[in-house]
Amino acid sequence: MDTALGGLVGVTACLFVAVHGGCSSSGSTNGNPAGAPALGGGAGVSAGGSGGATGGNTTGGAGAGGSSGQAAGTGGAGGAGASSGAGSGGAATGGAGAGGVSTGGSAGDAGAPAGGAGCDDYEGLATPEEVATTPRADAEVEILALRAGDVLLAPDDVVARIGRDLAAIRADYTDVATITPRLRASPSSVLVLFDDDTVDDVEADSYTAWDCPNALYRATDISEPRFGGVTITFEGRFEPEILGTEYAKLPGVTNAGASPSIGGGNDISIDVVGESYHWVFIQGSGDCQAGCINHDYWGFTTNADGDITDEGTSVDDSISQDWLDEHLDITSLP
Repeated sequence: MDTALGGLVGVTACLFVAVHGGCSSSGSTNGNPAGAPALGGGAGVSAGGSGGATGGNTTGGAGAGGSSGQAAGTGGAGGAGASSGAGSGGAATGGAGAGGVSTGGSAGDAGAPAGGAGCDDYEGLATPEEVATTPRADAEVEILALRAGDVLLAPDDVVARIGRDLAAIRADYTDVATITPRLRASPSSVLVLFDDDTVDDVEADSYTAWDCPNALYRATDISEPRFGGVTITFEGRFEPEILGTEYAKLPGVTNAGASPSIGGGNDISIDVVGESYHWVFIQGSGDCQAGCINHDYWGFTTNADGDITDEGTSVDDSISQDWLDEHLDITSLP
């Protein structure tokens, strides 16, 4: 992480104010106005306004009634959502002309699906089907699986293995039963930094280069721009540094990656070597708001069959320092 990205840690750790949430059905920023009614004959159709840059369920205008003796106009077509939120169909009823039929026209067509057709050919780091596997029901197992594999998404086999081994260790060794993994960085957000011109576009809600990755990875929130950057929050859990590489390729982006947490606490480290999983349970104490002063360690190794080897603990100096040095992920120190 470079200096500029690190400087934003204090701000982004608590900043999650959405600017791309709801959209109105009128106006030029979050949704274009509905189309005007078509005048004249019974077949007149009025198209609805298109969705804004962040979507908006814009409704198509109703077709106006025909002239004397003619049927009412049909409903307007729904506006297409530009990035999220489809335009809805036009009103199902239209006013009848003088002496015309009093029944309304038919509803307009539904708008385009969320994300827009322009993202159909977008190729990210994962497919929509793969992204749909997250978030998993067990958050800590998914987080540990991301660490163990250093991958964008937690693999099914690693999730199953970690879930089995973690439950077995906690059942057999009660001293570590309450130690849980610390969020070193949010697995559901990415910090994105922009150049000055692009920040202006983001603030004006006119930056669209991220529409496709936001749709693919199911972005749910974008913070207000602060100090040249924003935090994007996602529905699922990812390895944020890997996901950041995709956003770093976008025009006007100067850096993108994890949004680190502040402070310390307990943690779990996993080192995968072939079929062996080497576990270090870490208990921190002493001024952990600023990073813990003291650390105690418990080590375990599990194999493919689920057998557990107790590697000892620092509490009674039974753990080998060489083993600890080899398998402890130093970034997990709280």
